[in-house]
Amino acid sequence: MEANIDSKMWTDPIVKALIDILVEEVQKGNMPNGVFHSRTWTSMTARLNSVTNCSFNVKQLKQKVNRLRSMHREFTLLLKHTGFGWSAETNTVTASEEVWQNYLQAHEKAAQFRKKGCDHYKLLGIIFNRSTATGVLYHSST
Repeated sequence: MEANIDSKMWTDPIVKALIDILVEEVQKGNMPNGVFHSRTWTSMTARLNSVTNCSFNVKQLKQKVNRLRSMHREFTLLLKHTGFGWSAETNTVTASEEVWQNYLQAHEKAAQFRKKGCDHYKLLGIIFNRSTATGVLYHSST
């Protein structure tokens, strides 16, 4: 149900506008140590509301950014797994049925990528690759 509410409030154009704002702030150096300062969050919220004619608050932006970070991390883990391929042009993940079944047993959240990859994956990488813990800093559930 949360995903349904999320998709109604966060339409594709609004999510893209948010990602564009996040990328711009990262490129300006406003995400030191992988964290935005409170004044940056306030500024980004005002800009998103202006561009989209919506009335989001900082908490809603932070929650959405955290969901985007989790999605990016999950997709990155999937792509690193043996047997998976990805076409950036078509945003589709390729793998055999057996590879999918085995992977989904340990990574339920990856099911969202079965029919469609991770929208805006490269842009999300600009935002999260420095701040997303992987390797020795990230403990997977497997």
